[in-house]
Amino acid sequence: MVNEEGLTIDSSFGFLRAAAEFLGISKDGSKEVIWSRLNQKVKILEHEQLFLAFNQLCNDEQWKLGLAGQSIPRAPSPEEAALHEFSHLPYRDCCPYCVSCKGKQDPQRPVEFSADDTLCSEH
Repeated sequence: MVNEEGLTIDSSFGFLRAAAEFLGISKDGSKEVIWSRLNQKVKILEHEQLFLAFNQLCNDEQWKLGLAGQSIPRAPSPEEAALHEFSHLPYRDCCPYCVSCKGKQDPQRPVEFSADDTLCSEH
């Protein structure tokens, strides 16, 4: 349905092309090719909606059981990322430099040699 008008293979060529452009798919080719692309895109969108609905249902059930998952950090916009690179303050978990600097260095433990260990082996 586009503008409350159903699309069919018999719809006008211009109407099919407009629907393809609206959905962000190629509008080149014959009516049959455009119709096929439109059907594929609609199937993809339907699957995405079903997945999102199922995912929301699962999340609601887990929330009721007290099994809340970790939140996914929001990715900064390019402007926010550029501004953050000036000082790297405050700490951002999406910044690889902030994350690497916040981490602890591996401990440098002294190596103890026994009397049997030699630095050079004789051949």
